[in-house]
Amino acid sequence: MSSAPVTSRRLRVLQCITRLGLGGAERVSFNLMAALRAEIDFAVFTVHGAIGDEVGEGMRYELEASGTPWFIGTCVPMKRGGMIPGAISLARAVREFRPDIIHFHAETAEACGATMVMLFAKEGRCPMIRTIHNSVFWRFWPRVGRWCDRLLSRAYVACVSEAACEEFLRYRTDSGVGALPAPPEVIYNGVAISPREAHRSPHRANVRRILFAGRFEPQKGLDVLCHALPKVRLEPEVTGEITFMGHGRQELEVRALAAQPPAGWSVTVRPPAADLTEIFPQFDLVVMPSRFEGLGLIAVEATLCGLPMVATDAPGLREALPSNYPWLARPDDTDTLTRAISKALSESSRWADVVNGAQQFALARFGPAAMARGYQRLYSTAAKVDLTFVP
Repeated sequence: MSSAPVTSRRLRVLQCITRLGLGGAERVSFNLMAALRAEIDFAVFTVHGAIGDEVGEGMRYELEASGTPWFIGTCVPMKRGGMIPGAISLARAVREFRPDIIHFHAETAEACGATMVMLFAKEGRCPMIRTIHNSVFWRFWPRVGRWCDRLLSRAYVACVSEAACEEFLRYRTDSGVGALPAPPEVIYNGVAISPREAHRSPHRANVRRILFAGRFEPQKGLDVLCHALPKVRLEPEVTGEITFMGHGRQELEVRALAAQPPAGWSVTVRPPAADLTEIFPQFDLVVMPSRFEGLGLIAVEATLCGLPMVATDAPGLREALPSNYPWLARPDDTDTLTRAISKALSESSRWADVVNGAQQFALARFGPAAMARGYQRLYSTAAKVDLTFVP
């Protein structure tokens, strides 16, 4: 594949993600395509196909409706050697789509990309971009991570937060590869939600409705929330309702809580939703008890939809909210999470002012146009072609 400058046709970018389904990296790649589809031709490569839930089906429909080519990798898990069949499928997608840039999102996609570089010299010469989506990166498979970094050493790098950038620089030092072709650039994810009126009071005077939405994984601090909930203070004559939306390895723990909820609470478990903006208005408060994040898009989305948040001061997540945000807990700390939820529930008179301030912060930092301009610059640099910036 030639990597000569593009002069006579639209730029072609292959977005490489883990699967169609719940996940911040997947959502960012789709937001990016929506923002730049008027200027760039996109295709999508998913290492592991799609999850058959509402989110995965919604993404599948979006690809079909937009006419975006979709290439599927392998059903073999990475731990069982899936990098090789994934790399073969990726090379096939590169030959068919003939991208000017391959854009990798997250570790699974990078592993297939690195293997492709090793096995297929021609396809591996395509210019590449890596977006770092988390503040914990290749910590669990460090040897594989170092190997990937060496093979993808000439790729340009974007990071979704300052915390993710710090993590990548640690990772680059650990791998010992050396200098990047350009310094990593922080490009905050764009959220295309018009601000809604902030909640000023609970929906019902004698009920407090709380939402957790995300993967049921240790990163999200779900176990901490389950331990904190029985200690949360509710006002007299008030009951609590909490809904957990998602799926993952900790689902059994959540369902055990639902089967035997704490006194004064009801607990509901639901599958993930394709569009949380339609779900948020049903609740009074959103809780995000993460141990770490790349950024924490749900915090931004909930804020723009008018809901108060309780979150942790975790790497990445702290960048999604103003520095003076009042309802923050320490990561992996049941007691401070309990106090933050109790305080937020008791301070409904502050909800509107706090949410309005957080909305102004989100509008300034997470505009879709700023994200589009950032990736246009990066694509232009990687492909050595001038692109017209969106306004």
